[in-house]
Amino acid sequence: MKDWDFTRRPVTAMVNVDMIGRPLVDMPAFWLGARLFGVMKDVDPERSVGVLISDAPPEGFEQAVRTACASQGVRAVLPKDLPSSLRGQVEAMAKGRSDHAPFEDKKVPFVFFSSGESTDYHEPTDTADRLHPSCSSAALEPSSRR
Repeated sequence: MKDWDFTRRPVTAMVNVDMIGRPLVDMPAFWLGARLFGVMKDVDPERSVGVLISDAPPEGFEQAVRTACASQGVRAVLPKDLPSSLRGQVEAMAKGRSDHAPFEDKKVPFVFFSSGESTDYHEPTDTADRLHPSCSSAALEPSSRR
């Protein structure tokens, strides 16, 4: 990206689909705490996808993402949908990470679809048999919409 000539080869937006195929935040302790404290009580982890959008997206970008997700029966969960006590942590964890980071650095609009981390993220137990096909399609379908 550092050598990309944006004047001759402009990039409209970057779509990043990474770490999908598991329920949203596949951490049982997180969901137990969330349910006990009434946080994200209306979110079904099996039919939701975490979404991070660039800081200064084009007008209508967020709504287009939400509409694409909703059209597939998927709930887009953005940091702004979280309680303020969690919002900053999630944004800080995602900033500058994953494949959208070089685009983020160049101020290219991006959308990042992810299930978030799981309890076995980057562990030997993080294997293909732990994937949930329904969760994969929940994230992939909206990301392929225009």
